[in-house]
Amino acid sequence: MLDRSVLAPVALLSLLVCPPVACGQSAHDMDEAVRRALELLPIRPARVEIVDMAAATKLLRDHLQHVDAFVTTGVRIVYLKKQGTSLQQAIKGPRFYEYVLAGTIWHEIAHIEGSDERGAQRAEQQLWRTFMLQGRVEMVAATRYLALLSQQAPR
Repeated sequence: MLDRSVLAPVALLSLLVCPPVACGQSAHDMDEAVRRALELLPIRPARVEIVDMAAATKLLRDHLQHVDAFVTTGVRIVYLKKQGTSLQQAIKGPRFYEYVLAGTIWHEIAHIEGSDERGAQRAEQQLWRTFMLQGRVEMVAATRYLALLSQQAPR
């Protein structure tokens, strides 16, 4: 089960952490999708929290509208948006999307470890190359996804 405790150091976000009953989706389904994604990673984050953006202010929703996950400075927690595409697809399947969610989490871990956006994107791309070399993902779909990640990389 994911740690759903109140986030004392981040007062704004503490109101948004998705408690099991209020998420609207089965907390078990979300937890299982995250658990499966974490199992794919070489290193796991200290904590993952699911954040319900429906409870966020418009300013925060607007600021985070184009991301599926985020971290905050000085806090070693990966925040996944409940409404984020990678989490929602990992819940629904197929298994490929568990790898997408793993890559999303890995990207945020890179930020926690001090990488800028370019470095975090490189880390995510390298993880996907590892998945491909190990034969863990279907090659054509993984190649397309890796190309998409490369197109989104900052120049």
